[in-house]
Amino acid sequence: MASITMDKGALKHDDRLDCLAIAMNYWTRKMDVDAHAIEDAARAEILDKELEDFIVYESGYQNPSKHWLS
Repeated sequence: MASITMDKGALKHDDRLDCLAIAMNYWTRKMDVDAHAIEDAARAEILDKELEDFIVYESGYQNPSKHWLS
């Protein structure tokens, strides 16, 4: 990679560099998608838990372990 220039034949094995660039692009996109999916799933789980707690509280049931002023 250190000998890359615009001259023809400056890099004997440029296919290896192309392969590395393709692999890096693939893994960068893959990790980015996974991070967003995990973040979205975590947010949905937190929202579901909050809604469940709200519904249970509104129905009259109060969990003694959840009293804030105890």
